[in-house]
Amino acid sequence: MSGVISQMASMGQGKRPDEELIVSGTGAYASCETVGGFAAVYDDFLERFCYARLVSGAHESTGVPVTSPPPPDILRKAKNRMRSVGA
Repeated sequence: MSGVISQMASMGQGKRPDEELIVSGTGAYASCETVGGFAAVYDDFLERFCYARLVSGAHESTGVPVTSPPPPDILRKAKNRMRSVGA
C-alpha cells in the first residue's frame, strides 16, 4: 500500500471555495494540516475545514475555519491516530 507524505492538495468544502491543505496518508487513512502547521479536519456541520483540537488521541473540529486565525489553545503539529476517511 502506498501513501502520500505531506503533499499540498486543493480540498473541496461544501459550497465554499476549495482550501489548500497539506495532506498525508493513504486512500483509506489521511490527515490534513494548514500551511502554518496546524491540524485541520472537515467539519460536516459547517461544511468547511476547521482547525482541529486533539481530544483523547483524535482530532476534533474547533469550529474555527482555517481561513481565520487559529484558536490560542491549539498546538502546531499535534499528532493524532490516523482516522479512516471512508468510514
